[in-house]
Amino acid sequence: MAVVGLVAIVVLLLREDGGDPVATTPTPAPSLPAPSPTTTASATPAATPAESADDPSTPGLPGATLGPVSGGSTPGTDGTWIADVRSARQDGFDRVVFEFTGVVPTYSIAYADPPFVATNDQEVDVAGEAFLQVRLEGTSAFDLDEGELVYDGPSRVTSDTQVVTEVVDVDDFEALVIWVIGLTEQKPLVVTELSGPARLVIDIEQ
Repeated sequence: MAVVGLVAIVVLLLREDGGDPVATTPTPAPSLPAPSPTTTASATPAATPAESADDPSTPGLPGATLGPVSGGSTPGTDGTWIADVRSARQDGFDRVVFEFTGVVPTYSIAYADPPFVATNDQEVDVAGEAFLQVRLEGTSAFDLDEGELVYDGPSRVTSDTQVVTEVVDVDDFEALVIWVIGLTEQKPLVVTELSGPARLVIDIEQ
């Protein structure tokens, strides 16, 4: 212990005389954990949009066909006469409507080639590059029971349609009626029967 006390006195004397301070070993600073590398979130890719309704591969008329199409009631149904024929442009398709008193008569609809000839051997011209022939059985523009005209509209129906050029009355004889729909080209179609009033609706893809 005497030796330790002597060393301490010598150290104090040296500090008081301006001598070099006793070198001491610095206490190392506590080590800190290395910072974690910053993680950058990767951008989520935008969702692929669903196929749009106006995509060319999407059919404008689900269930459309090039035909032929047939249906309707039994020919000869009483009180079934043509009341109106009209056409109109819709969103994605052109519509042709045959309206009847009574019910929708027996019909067949199919693409056909000209010439279109009436019972009296008269050839009827129809504008267009493709033609849908609408054959109606058991009906007429006349009330055959009363001998009165029911449909007094034009024999050539036109409107603001895109693919339908005109709808033409070709023949009306002994309860057999033929109309032809002129088109710019062959297109798929959907045929629907409606009631209240009875209507034969032909939708043709644009």
